[in-house]
Amino acid sequence: MLLLVSLANVIMDRAKFVDAAAVNTAVPIIEPSTTAAKDPLADMGVAPQLPVTAKDTAPPPGVTSPAPPATAAAAQP
Repeated sequence: MLLLVSLANVIMDRAKFVDAAAVNTAVPIIEPSTTAAKDPLADMGVAPQLPVTAKDTAPPPGVTSPAPPATAAAAQP
C-alpha cells in the first residue's frame, strides 16, 4: 500500500513539473502596435464611414424632422 501511494506521489510530482515547464504555443504573443488605429472596421470595409464632425450630422437651422405617422392604436378612441 505504501509503495502505491509513493508511486502516485512521484507521478503527480512529475506531472506538475512538466506542466509548469510547458510553453503554451496555442496562445500567440500580442505586441502593441506602434501606429494608432483610427477605425479598423472601417479600414477593412466592414463598417460604413461615419461622419466625424457634428456639423455633418446636424440639420440646417429651421428644419425639423417630420412627426412619425400615427399608429392604429393611437387613432382609436
